[in-house]
Amino acid sequence: MSKLLLDLGNTRIKASVYKNKKIQARKSFDYDNLNIFFEYIEQLTNNYNKAVISNVKEKKYLKMVLNFLEQKKITFRVIEPKISSCGLSNLYNNPKELGSDRWCAAIGAFSLKRYSNIMIVHLGTTIVIDIVDENGYFQGGSIAPGYKLLFDALKTGTNNLNDIHDGHYEFPAKGTKNSVFTGIINSIYGQINIAYEILKKMQNSKVEVILTGGDAYRIKEQFNPDFSIIEDLIFLGMLEIEKEVKLRE
Repeated sequence: MSKLLLDLGNTRIKASVYKNKKIQARKSFDYDNLNIFFEYIEQLTNNYNKAVISNVKEKKYLKMVLNFLEQKKITFRVIEPKISSCGLSNLYNNPKELGSDRWCAAIGAFSLKRYSNIMIVHLGTTIVIDIVDENGYFQGGSIAPGYKLLFDALKTGTNNLNDIHDGHYEFPAKGTKNSVFTGIINSIYGQINIAYEILKKMQNSKVEVILTGGDAYRIKEQFNPDFSIIEDLIFLGMLEIEKEVKLRE
């Protein structure tokens, strides 16, 4: 059975179709022009008969998407974090506070590397580092500004950086553009590395690190080649949750 997968993130909507046991037709859209998004999923109408949705954006955007699906007579399921799903137990103090994208990514990672200590690093608007342990517990994590937010904060608080865009990594850097890029990448990697070292000491065993999100390649290219990138981690978790719910129905 084919499904439309929608991830309503902080800054963009990611869409894909699960068909023939493959995630395909991946595309992302800005919230500023939702008409393009609606045109796209309307073109795909014949390729799916149900939508599965994760949402961390304001509810008005979710409502617009659900209204569209209802008009097209497409059934849907909106994912919400639970105390337990797909064999993974949620240790967050209040599961309702946890973003559904984080919960889906944790379940996706757990389904791929069950009985491993996993550190999931979301590299998008924010840098979210989450931990799933080898006993099947989602331990929580940390949230910090992502690459663009760090760059925008630096640009706002200093002079003469308005024309600085992506540079190249070099340390010590010989120019302002590369200095900014290198400094931000080092800040991000520092967070990842600190969390990684803490987790290794806590678990006293190997830690699998999964990078996901739009800025994942910036980090992997510069640093640890052992880190893996799984672009569809949230979608994989959504599919696992949908599969479990269907079995219970």
